[in-house]
Amino acid sequence: MNATVSNRVEKLFGVGSVKIDPAFVGTLGGSSARITVQQQLSRQITVTFATNVNTSAQQLIQVQYDLNHDNSIVVGRDESGVFSIVYKLRKRYR
Repeated sequence: MNATVSNRVEKLFGVGSVKIDPAFVGTLGGSSARITVQQQLSRQITVTFATNVNTSAQQLIQVQYDLNHDNSIVVGRDESGVFSIVYKLRKRYR
């Protein structure tokens, strides 16, 4: 059902990805449904917005900028209002 609703919402609003999580447990401990919308603005920039359907106070906003295949910078604000900047380095060992 999630895929069907997601496809229809994507076509309706023109967003990249929509996910509905009916049993999400947030950082504040409450359990409810959550809707996540993700849009790729360019090859390097992806924006993610997630909100709790019961309250607008619990919203996650995240922007990821891919420097190259192995490095990216993620700037975000989580559900409790905390801002963060994270540098991600992907390394593969064989």
